[in-house]
Amino acid sequence: MYLILKNTVGRRAALLSALLMGCYSYFLWAIGWDYVDGAALTYVLLTLCVLTYAAKSARPRRLLMVSGAAFGAGIYCQFFLISFAPLFALYHWLAKREYGRNVLAPSLRPFLHGLLGITLLFALINLLLRAAPLFFIFPSLSAAGKLAVRDNPWLNSSYNWITGAAWLLFPAVTLFGALLSVNARRSASTSSSGFRSLWQLYFVLSAFVMLAWQLLGQPVLQLVYYTSLLIPATFLALGSQMASVVQGFSRWKFAVLCCCAAVLLFLPFVLPLHSRVLMAMQHHRLLWPECLGLAGVALMVFQARFTRALAVLLVCAACACLSATTGTRTWGHPGEPDDPAVQKPAFLAVVDSVRAVQEIDPTDHLLFWYDVEARLGRLHRSVSSTFIWSRRLVSETFPSLGKKLPAPHTRIAILTVDEGALQAAEKSLRQAGLSARFLGQRTITEGPISWNMILIEVENPGLEQDQRGE
Repeated sequence: MYLILKNTVGRRAALLSALLMGCYSYFLWAIGWDYVDGAALTYVLLTLCVLTYAAKSARPRRLLMVSGAAFGAGIYCQFFLISFAPLFALYHWLAKREYGRNVLAPSLRPFLHGLLGITLLFALINLLLRAAPLFFIFPSLSAAGKLAVRDNPWLNSSYNWITGAAWLLFPAVTLFGALLSVNARRSASTSSSGFRSLWQLYFVLSAFVMLAWQLLGQPVLQLVYYTSLLIPATFLALGSQMASVVQGFSRWKFAVLCCCAAVLLFLPFVLPLHSRVLMAMQHHRLLWPECLGLAGVALMVFQARFTRALAVLLVCAACACLSATTGTRTWGHPGEPDDPAVQKPAFLAVVDSVRAVQEIDPTDHLLFWYDVEARLGRLHRSVSSTFIWSRRLVSETFPSLGKKLPAPHTRIAILTVDEGALQAAEKSLRQAGLSARFLGQRTITEGPISWNMILIEVENPGLEQDQRGE
């Protein structure tokens, strides 16, 4: 992030943007867990960084090969990144024009050579490990094809998720600033002004790609680990918005501004979790970041004489508020699965449930029924996910049934902490013209974590009466 902005809009904006992104709660989430989005956004930044140096270089062939290899590693890590390939090409072409290089000079061939080289390297490693040489391509293509053709099981078509989608707040604030900067009359006398507009364009097009996939039925904005792929474009655009604001500061004023920004950004990570300030902010967890962020980017775009430093600090305060109200520190409560003291027992309880299901149903036909919003609902989802989640699901809103009713003779495992769960399940099935035959119950207990696995078989009373009559 720093190197990209340093070479395009200036060191000061690069420093502030890197500091902001490094303290952004959803960046820390993406980069700090073991899913692919953290590595994927790293490869996005690496690809853009090398493309920047290639656009600046008089002999870019080797750099283009490195960028192709970085892009290849990115799509093999997260195949969805291929959606941004046209934007990488557009950025490199426009960057060459900004640096005064020959925009018609061949760039695609060395880029593809780098992509092919990393592919062959991975294939060779797999052959040496006696594995399928292209295992990192075909499963991704297969999964992408199935999700594109069928209805995505993760899609929430009601759009009621938007009200709690805190991960969209900073991209939305940055989009507001980008649109304002396009319409505002700004001086173009500096050499980096073209890159400032370029990063706004890159972010807007990236957001459009994500929105297009969402409208096509793929929940990329609904799921935080897909929206995190917008983080590089968000902070590149935000950093370029800051560039003209901070360039006129003296060294000591800029140093003071950086110190104040750092204090604001680090504050949420050192304040006690149950302090009055953090508890008060939790009541309106999106209001403060939204208001501060919108005010900050508006002031940055219009650059009122005595508010330039305030604009930067307002954006930093928005990021700090978001970290304070939606960071991982705020997730868990004592005794909940996010509490470090119970994480190992929670994991072992999931393992015990999986083994119990394998013993009860070795043919892999058992379905799962639970309430994901219940106290241990996310652990119940973990059990179901072990068996390919949506394919083995009755509903995640127990005791409500899903859109597709279970067929007669289907066996179901109800995962619950509610003692009256069996009666609630029977009532729901009765309303759908079905009944439940109780098969048994197991209690899963590991330390403070405990739930019941109630086994039932679905029956159709009317159909069975007809069969007996015949």
